Amino acid sequence: MMQGFIFDCYPDYQKNVMVTWLKTKQGMKKIKIPYHPSFYVNGSAQDLKQLRKTLSNKDEVKHIEYTKQKTELGNTHPKLVLAVTPYKLKNISFLAQQIQKEGNYQRYKLYNVDLRLSTRFLQYRHVFFNGLATWTGKKFRVHDTQWDVDYQQPCFSQMRFDIITNMNPNQKSSLIEGIIVDDVLVKTENEIDTILAGLRLIRKKNPDILLTNNGDSFLFPLLHQRAMKHGILDALSFGRDNATLKQIKQDSSYTSYGRVLYRPAWYVFHGRFHIDTKNSFFYQNGRFDGLLDVSRCANISLQILSRLGAGTAISQMQVNTAMNQDFLVPWNKRQPEQWKTAAMLLRTDRGGLILDPVPGIHENVVEFDYASLYPHIMIQENISPETVLCSCCPHSSHRVPQLGYHICEQKTGLIPTVLKPVIDRRFRFKARAKNKSYDTEKYTYLQHAWKWILLVSFGYTGYKNARYGRIECHESITAFSRKILLDAMHLSEHYGYQVLHGIVDSLWVQASKPTISPAKLARNISKQTDVRLDVEGCYDWIAFLKSKHHDYGALNRYYGRFTTGELKIRGIELRQHNTPVFVKNMQKEILHVFQQAQSKEELKSKVSTAVHVVFKFMNQLVTRNVNSSDLLFTSRVARTVNTYKVNNFVKAALQQKQDDGIIVHPGQFIEYVVCDQTSSSYQEKVCVKQRLSSEIFFDVSFYIHYLCRCAETVLLPFEITEEWLLESFLAKEYKQQDMIR
Repeated sequence: MMQGFIFDCYPDYQKNVMVTWLKTKQGMKKIKIPYHPSFYVNGSAQDLKQLRKTLSNKDEVKHIEYTKQKTELGNTHPKLVLAVTPYKLKNISFLAQQIQKEGNYQRYKLYNVDLRLSTRFLQYRHVFFNGLATWTGKKFRVHDTQWDVDYQQPCFSQMRFDIITNMNPNQKSSLIEGIIVDDVLVKTENEIDTILAGLRLIRKKNPDILLTNNGDSFLFPLLHQRAMKHGILDALSFGRDNATLKQIKQDSSYTSYGRVLYRPAWYVFHGRFHIDTKNSFFYQNGRFDGLLDVSRCANISLQILSRLGAGTAISQMQVNTAMNQDFLVPWNKRQPEQWKTAAMLLRTDRGGLILDPVPGIHENVVEFDYASLYPHIMIQENISPETVLCSCCPHSSHRVPQLGYHICEQKTGLIPTVLKPVIDRRFRFKARAKNKSYDTEKYTYLQHAWKWILLVSFGYTGYKNARYGRIECHESITAFSRKILLDAMHLSEHYGYQVLHGIVDSLWVQASKPTISPAKLARNISKQTDVRLDVEGCYDWIAFLKSKHHDYGALNRYYGRFTTGELKIRGIELRQHNTPVFVKNMQKEILHVFQQAQSKEELKSKVSTAVHVVFKFMNQLVTRNVNSSDLLFTSRVARTVNTYKVNNFVKAALQQKQDDGIIVHPGQFIEYVVCDQTSSSYQEKVCVKQRLSSEIFFDVSFYIHYLCRCAETVLLPFEITEEWLLESFLAKEYKQQDMIR
C-alpha cells in the first residue's frame, strides 16, 4: 500500500498495461496495471449480428458482447450496442478503422474510440492527476475531491534546463558548448562529454519537472541531432523509464481564425516531465499554479496539458462529464446543421451586438462590462446541443429571442453542467486575487488560466469539429447576448446616460443627465438581465479612434484616462506584437503626456508637447541615434519562402534565414530591420535579427514615415495627420529633406 499524488500515467503498448507514477514521501513510485478498455458499435440489429460474426474471427479481439448503453445526450434510454474489447491497447484504433471500412463508413456509429487513454483510465478508477490517492495493490482510494478549491498541492520538484551553443548565422548547425541545470554550468573539453555530464547531473539531482525555454522547438531537437551525430543517442535519456529521447509528435502549421499558427514537435518524458515554458499556453497565462489546477480538473497530465490549448481542456471536461453520466462518447460527430432558408440564415447568423463608437474625445464616460457573459448565458438559459430544439418538449415556453428556438425544460444540458463549476471557480479565484489575505499573485494567475477556459467555451459551441458543438447553440447564445446588451442600453438611456459605444459584452455611456450613480445603474441592469454587470471604470476622458479605412469609429481602438489616473489602451500599435520597440516607446511617451490631463480642455493643451515628442523621435532617426534592435519588426510567417509571390520584407527575411541554414515554419515569427525598402535584393532589403550589428544602416525614410503613421493613430482626434507631421518637421530647423523623401 502506498500513498501519494498521481503524477504521470500513460499506456505501455508492449506490455499492455497502464503505467502510473505516484509522488510519495519516499519519492516517485511506479505502478503497472493491466487495462482492457472496450469501444462500442451501434447499428441495425442485422448489421451488428454480421459484425459480431466478422470480429469473432479476428486475432486482435479479446471479447465481444451485446450491451445496453446510453449513446445520445438527452436520451437516457439505453440502446443495444456491441462492446468490442481488443487484446492490446494499440489495437483500438486499428479495429475501429476496420469496422468503419466494413460498414462503408455509413452503417456503424462508433463510441469511446479516440479517448485519451490516460484520462479514461484514471476516470474509470475514480482518480485524477495531481490528486492525493492511496494504491492498495488492487485499487486506488482518493483522498480529496477533484474540484476542491483548497486542496493539498503536490510538491513536484522543478529545475531549469538549458544549453549554451556557439550559434552563428553563417553556420548550418550549432555545437553544444555547455549545459545548464538550474544554476550549475556543465562544460567540458568536448561536446560528447558535456552532453553526458549534463545527463548525469540531471539523474543525480533527479527533478520531477524540467523547465525549458524553447525546449520543444530548439533545445531538444538540437540535443537529439548532436547526439545522433556522435553516436550517443542511446544514452540520451531524460525520463525515469530510461527511454531514449525522441519526438512523439511532429511539428505542424495550421490555420485558426484566419491566422497561420505553428505548433512545435513534442519531446516528452515518462516519470519525469518536460514543460517548455516559452511554448506553453497555460504556463504563459497561468504560470505553474494555473497549469496544475487546470490539469487536475481536466484530468490531463501537466506535461501534456502544457502543450495544449484552452479548447482542448474544456473539451476534455465535457467528455469527462458525459462519461460520468454514463454516456458513450461519439468518435465521429454526425450532427449536421439544420436546413435553413436564406431569410432564416440572415436572422440567425448575426453574432453579438455591436454599436459603432462615436469618434472623438468624450468626458465623463463610464465603461460597463458583463462578467463572463456568454458562459453565464449558457448556464442560465440551459444551452447545450441536446437542449436546444430538443425532441422532448417542442412546446416549451423557454424560447430563444428573435429566433424562436425552443429550449428543454426537463433536463439540464451537458454544457451548463460543465461550465457551472468552471465559472464558480474562476470567480472565487478572482475574488482572492483582490484580497490581500491571500497570495494575490498566485490567484491572479489562477483566475487568468480559467478565464481562457471560459472564453473558448463559447467558440466551441459553434465549431463544426467540436465533439459537443452545434451551430444552433452558437446562434442562441448570441441572440440572448444581443437582447441583454439592448436591454442594458435602453436602461442606461432611461436613467439619463447617452450610449457612445457597445461591443458584445461591454458598454460605454456618457453621464449627460444621470439620475442615478454608475454603481446603482449597474445593479439595476444586473437585476433586469440576470447577468452581473460590473463598472469597469469611470473615465475623465476617452478617445474613440477612427478606422484606418473610413471615417467611422473603429470597434476596438481607443485610449482613455480613468478617474484613478490609470490609462486604458486598446487596439493601437503599442498593443501589437509586430511593432518595433522604438515606435512603441514613442506612443507610450505621447500617452504619458496625455495622462497628466484630467479634462478634455487640459488634454488639448498637451497636444503641442505630444507633437514635440514625435519630433524628438524623428530626429533620433535622422541622426541615427537609435539602437538597431529597437527597430525590429516581428512578423508571423504565413507560408513557406518558396510560395511568396511578392518580394516583401518577410520573404526577404526568410531568404536570409534560408541562406543561414535555418528553416522558419509557417506560423512562426521572424524579426528583421528594414534597411532599404526600395531594393530588389533580399540581402539589402532587410536584416534579420541574427545578423544585426552596430554597422547596420536602416532605412531612415521608411522608419520616419512609419513613425508618423503611428503617431497619427493617437493624434488624429486633434486633427494631427501623418502628412502634417512630416511637413512640420521639415519646415523646422531639421533640414533633412533628401534623407526623408
